Amino acid sequence: MGRQFQSMTAVLLLALALLLLPTRPAHAYVDPGSGALMVQALLASIVGISIAMRRSLRRVLGRLGLSRRDTPAETEDSGSPTSRS
Repeated sequence: MGRQFQSMTAVLLLALALLLLPTRPAHAYVDPGSGALMVQALLASIVGISIAMRRSLRRVLGRLGLSRRDTPAETEDSGSPTSRS
């Protein structure tokens, strides 16, 4: 796992270095369809990252024994005909 983390870190640092290199102005036009696609990709990335972080946090809290427990109202008999004895 450590080797994988090191290679991922190296790739991210290389990508950051390439993004920070000075570039010439593009003088390009972004039409509304392309702009909408960029906004959609950005929102999908934000939602995907937040879901992944929430799942990871729940997994870590579960392993530490700090996860939420069911409240008594959720574990009580609901009174439906199938649950009566």
